[in-house]
Amino acid sequence: MKNKIHFLKVILFFFIMSFIFHSSIQAADLTSTNFIVRDPVIGTGGGFGTSASFQLFSEGDTIFTGVNDSLNFIGHYGFLYFPFFNSGVLTASTTGSNADLTWTGSSASSGWSVSGYRTGIANVSGGPYTYTNVGNVLSYSYTSLSAGNYCFIVDTLDAFNNVIGTSNEDCVTVTGTGVGGGGGGGDIFSTGVKFSGQAYPFSSVFLLKGGNEVESTIANSNGYFNLGFEENSAKNVIYTLFAIDVSGNKSLLINYPVVIEIDSVAYLNGVLFSPTVVTDKSTVKFGDYLEVSGYAIQNRELEIVVEGRGNKTSFTSYSLENGFYELQVPMGVLDRGEYKVYVKYKNDSRISKLIRFTIGDVNVFNKVEISNIPGDCNFDRNINLVDFSILAFWYGKDNPPECVDTNKDRIINLVDFSILAFYWTG
Repeated sequence: MKNKIHFLKVILFFFIMSFIFHSSIQAADLTSTNFIVRDPVIGTGGGFGTSASFQLFSEGDTIFTGVNDSLNFIGHYGFLYFPFFNSGVLTASTTGSNADLTWTGSSASSGWSVSGYRTGIANVSGGPYTYTNVGNVLSYSYTSLSAGNYCFIVDTLDAFNNVIGTSNEDCVTVTGTGVGGGGGGGDIFSTGVKFSGQAYPFSSVFLLKGGNEVESTIANSNGYFNLGFEENSAKNVIYTLFAIDVSGNKSLLINYPVVIEIDSVAYLNGVLFSPTVVTDKSTVKFGDYLEVSGYAIQNRELEIVVEGRGNKTSFTSYSLENGFYELQVPMGVLDRGEYKVYVKYKNDSRISKLIRFTIGDVNVFNKVEISNIPGDCNFDRNINLVDFSILAFWYGKDNPPECVDTNKDRIINLVDFSILAFYWTG
């Protein structure tokens, strides 16, 4: 009789505990060809806690006591784990004025995955670097670099284009002397100045001396350019650089005071142009949108800043592979009055030109808006066979219209077709 009463007490105890805690006991073997882990997970079930959104992470069982009133409690039991990543190894080499990069593939697991890479280039070890998304490949070449020292890294990107790891840095010395456009040639000289950097893809880059143009070049598809100017005497010179994007928008001027010495070439690397910017309206109806667009260095996070009436509001946008960006900025969050807008790179002090506008009762559109894709003569924001047909019609003809002349050199040739193919949308 005593044994029976004791047995009933045990059954009642477990029934009450189960009712109070809604417990569950779960176990499963972890096996491989070399080992077996027996019953690694034994845990109480979820459903109770003292926090409105409490979660428990545990490797074993846990007993809760006291008042439990959470409606969102979740219990996580078992072995804790962390994402794993193994970065590739970068090797840089040079061929003339080119820097050739190769790297071993990165690997990731337990929550991370590898979707592609971006390369970084700098003129000094440790950066700052200028980045180029290169896709899911294991090699990339920087072409037509000015002679000098360059350092490179490779970042690994996950499925959301976030950086999850960085390779080793590898530095090389480029001995080539090509100076022309984003990949072109140029005269070799022993006294003068050479510039290199990044503008907008296929933009025109101009070098001024004393306010007069002395050299120009076309940036390559990644926006990189090189140009230079020969001097014949020692002097102090102020050079000015600016870029014009493929839609005809001009960047701000950048001035460089340079000391020229005989038998010495001054190298100014890492030139970076601020974004170009245009707006579709000079007056925006309250509650409507202001379209802000232009070109920037490719694949960059941008801040579009609106200032006025003691307020400063910023919006985020991103430049595409071709450098183009566009954002509809809502005007319902601001009061009527006078404002100015400009664009800058995230965490960078370089800003575009300022554009003034008014928030009022009616929309007043700008008479000239230059933000169209080069070669898009029918202004439908697409590059397809219609645009190629128009370009083919003007091939070899004099005085082509501006929308057809994609690189603004007044000649329609294979270069224009290549640029049009770069912007192909179908």
